[in-house]
Amino acid sequence: MPVAGWPANVLVIDLWAPAPDRDAASLRMFHLLELLASGGSRVCFAERAQRPSADWPVRLPARDVTLVDGRLEEHLLDADLYDAIVVSRGAATTALFAAVRHSAPRTRLIYDTVDLQYVWEFRRARHLNNGVLLRHALELKAEAQALVESADATLVVSEVERRELLELCPAAAIQVVSTIHLPTASTPSFASRSGAVFVGNFSYEPNADALEYLASEVWPRVRAIDLGLELRLVGSFPPEALTGPEPPGVVLVGHVPELAPVLDRARLSVAPLRFGAGVKGKVLSSLSRGLPVVGSPVAFEGITVEHEREVLVAEEPAALAREIARLHRDAALWQRLSKAGLAVIAKHFSPAAARAGLGAALGGAPVETTVSYGQEGSLA
Repeated sequence: MPVAGWPANVLVIDLWAPAPDRDAASLRMFHLLELLASGGSRVCFAERAQRPSADWPVRLPARDVTLVDGRLEEHLLDADLYDAIVVSRGAATTALFAAVRHSAPRTRLIYDTVDLQYVWEFRRARHLNNGVLLRHALELKAEAQALVESADATLVVSEVERRELLELCPAAAIQVVSTIHLPTASTPSFASRSGAVFVGNFSYEPNADALEYLASEVWPRVRAIDLGLELRLVGSFPPEALTGPEPPGVVLVGHVPELAPVLDRARLSVAPLRFGAGVKGKVLSSLSRGLPVVGSPVAFEGITVEHEREVLVAEEPAALAREIARLHRDAALWQRLSKAGLAVIAKHFSPAAARAGLGAALGGAPVETTVSYGQEGSLA
C-alpha cells in the first residue's frame, strides 16, 4: 500500500522510456520512477514519441513499473484509473493535458518541466541575434505558463527555475525535484589521473554548441599552454564533423555504458556552455565522483557553487584555457575543489531532497526508501 498519502496508481508520460546511460533527463526519470515505486505506488510508464535510435537501451526499474503497450491516446481514455498522472517535458503537452482533464477530471495532474526550454531558447536567440528564435522562445514561454497554471503541481530541477516560474504564475504549486546523485566514497588521486573530459548527449543543442566552441576556440589555447593536455569527448550522437580526423589533442570516445570509469580517469571536467537551462547533469555527475569542473556561468546555474570554492568559473576562451591548465597542474587546488564538490552533492542532490519535493507535488508526505542510486549515465 502507498505510504503517507502517496497515490496508489500513477501514470508517468515522457517522450520515450529512460536510457540512463544516454542522457541526464533519462537518468533523472529513472530515479523519479524508482522514488514513486519505493513510496508504494503502482507505476505505469508511457512513451509519446519514437525513440531517438533503434538501439535505444530502454531501462525501467524492475519494481512495480510497467511499460504501457499500445497507443497513448487510447490508454488515456481510461485515465481515471490513475490517482496521479505526471507529464514530463513541454512539447505537445497541451493536448495531453486536455485529454487527461477530459477523461479524468479528478486525477491529480503534475507537469514535470525537466528544464525550462524557453529560457535556453531565449539565450540561444540572444547569442545568435536571431529574431525567429526569439519569437519561438516567446511562444514556448506562453505555453509553459499555460501548462503550469493548468497543472495541479509542477516539478522543476532547481530553485532558480522555481523562482522563474513563480514570477509567471504566483499561485502555482511548484516543487523542486532535481537530479539524484550520491557522492563517491573514494576517488582516485590527482597523480593517477590525466587530461580533461567533456561529457554530453550531443544531440542536445546547447551541448553541440559548447563542443564546437570548446574544440575551435578554447582547446587550441589550452594546448598553447600545455601541449600534452588531452581532451576526451564522451557521449551519444557526436557531430559528423568529429567522426573524421580529430583535432590535435582531442579524442572522441563516444558513448560509454558506464560513466564512472571515464570520470575517474580524468583530472578535470569541462563545461563551456553558452546557453542552456536546468541543472547540468554533466557537472553533478563529475562532482559526485570527486572530479573538479571548469565551466561557464551557465553550466553552474541552479547549483550552489562558487568560483574557487567548489569549481572554477570562466566564460571567455582565454580565461577558460587558463583555468583548465591551472587546475590540471595544481594538486592542492584540485584536492580542495574535489572535496568541496563532494560536499555539495551530499547536501543538495540526495534522494531525500528529491523525495521531499516529489511527496509535496503528489499531495502526500515524503517517505524513507532503501533504493540504491548507483547508476550514472552519459549526460545532457
